[in-house]
Amino acid sequence: MSFPTDVQIFAFRWAATQTAMTMMVLFMFGMLFNFQGFRFGRLVCGLIAGLGGLVIGEAVAPLLGQAQVSGTALGIGVAVVLFLVSVLAKRAAIFLSSIFTSALLVFYMSNQLGIKGDAQWIMMAAGGGLGLFLPMMMKRHVLIILTVVQGAAMMIVAFIGLTNAAAPSLSGTLREWAATYPLLMPMFLLMISVMGYSFQANAKQGDMTTGGSFAETVTD
Repeated sequence: MSFPTDVQIFAFRWAATQTAMTMMVLFMFGMLFNFQGFRFGRLVCGLIAGLGGLVIGEAVAPLLGQAQVSGTALGIGVAVVLFLVSVLAKRAAIFLSSIFTSALLVFYMSNQLGIKGDAQWIMMAAGGGLGLFLPMMMKRHVLIILTVVQGAAMMIVAFIGLTNAAAPSLSGTLREWAATYPLLMPMFLLMISVMGYSFQANAKQGDMTTGGSFAETVTD
């Protein structure tokens, strides 16, 4: 497994090969992340950190001269460690998730803008650096920001998969539009994220007012 150079094409092709039930489950998880992510922040951040660890492990293995099987094993090992660290430590959870989410988002946007090669990887590293400071700059809202972006991305990918199963011609049209207009899907991502942020911010404020027990303060 190698890191995909075009995240959007990779995600849509993967979605097109999945069953409708799998995509329905992914869509429901996306909605949960997007609208209620702050209630189980450490678990959400742990999953993202684990996914980031899997990518890191498989990316580092070739540099160490390891075989593909060893790369997969290393990736799984790093993923498990980062997941456990994130679930057990609140601050580690938010920082790791912020770094991985920001880096991937910048990588994705640079690809949509036609930036390739070393410049793209440099921008990805800069995005990870921004993710390191984001929890310190937006302490009270960073968890909501991360979960709505993650949830919105899951919902979009799942929708492509669902339309491919129910109406293949519609799915093909959507993917053609996405390939023709590079900023189309980022705009959908932004719209869904803004909607989710508004919902979560109001819900969290309500929990703070009424003393709701499910609001998780990861950065406290």
